[in-house]
Amino acid sequence: MNKLRIILTGLGFWGEKWIAELTRRKKDVEIAGIVTRRPNRLKQIGDEYAIPAKCRFLSTQDAIEQTLSDAIIVVVPPDVHYEVIAAALEAKLHVLAEKPLAATYGEALAIGDLLARTPQLIFMVNQTRRWRSHIQTVKRFIDAGHLGQIGQINITHLQGVRMGGYRAEFPNVVIDDMAIHHFDMVRLLTEADPIEVYARSYNPPWSWFEHNATSCACISMTEGIEVLYFGTWAARGKLTSWEGSILLIGDKGTLEIIGEKDIFFYPVEPGEEERMLWEGKEKHRIEIEPMAEEEIAYGLTEFLRCVRTGDTPETGYADNLKSFAMVCMAQKSLEIGGPVTLGDLES
Repeated sequence: MNKLRIILTGLGFWGEKWIAELTRRKKDVEIAGIVTRRPNRLKQIGDEYAIPAKCRFLSTQDAIEQTLSDAIIVVVPPDVHYEVIAAALEAKLHVLAEKPLAATYGEALAIGDLLARTPQLIFMVNQTRRWRSHIQTVKRFIDAGHLGQIGQINITHLQGVRMGGYRAEFPNVVIDDMAIHHFDMVRLLTEADPIEVYARSYNPPWSWFEHNATSCACISMTEGIEVLYFGTWAARGKLTSWEGSILLIGDKGTLEIIGEKDIFFYPVEPGEEERMLWEGKEKHRIEIEPMAEEEIAYGLTEFLRCVRTGDTPETGYADNLKSFAMVCMAQKSLEIGGPVTLGDLES
């Protein structure tokens, strides 16, 4: 089959990771154009990856109009996602967009309206952190029934991030930037969807952020699942991995995820419910089964497969809207100071 001709718009940290992956996959794709508004960055990346001058653009619209392309990968800041995605869909391009889906829930719904008019196009959001070996190992463990009925999930995310750019301007940076990964992971592992979110944010006295660096949320999901979420980018001393420390509690025991290499299962023992205090709880290490491809590489393979077969991507619009809705529910909760349901977003 012919190579898929792809425009890459956005050449920041993640954009450079994407161009490296596209370059590695030359048998499958052709880089039809690269886009950034920064001329020096355009020259730097273009020269480094030997992109012809005619394929370098300072605007996405120019790239769309001046190339013969099949698809676009969107790696721009969230506030211009809708603008770029709308232009791409208008030009009948398949779209692979980095998270988040959009800047607001209204814009996300507007993207859905555009997709309804172009059902032949593939649209996918790249949720890299669900495509990691340890997360997929946990998914298989849960699907096999070893954890039983899940009722509680605790996520603790501790990072000391010193980051400039648009992220530094977010009013609640953990919810606005990071939480989509955790919320999407919860939906992946449980196959449950959000009902209600109650969130709070604050800025610790030692924080180097101008705005709130710490957020917490109580989330009610379908299937009777409750999620307790805590995240900060102004951690002091102890840090977690980017995934965080995660407990998934089911009626057959507790699964603990520590970073990217350690997964432990604490099974319920006979007579355990009669004991108020106990020590030396037995735990079982779960061996992680490596994926052939992870993160961006897996995402690109999934996107190419769906373009060629017409299948709906794992993280297509309808599915990812639910993960994004959890973020928007948390943002609205912070705004009003109370719990928010999905219906509150849509009203």
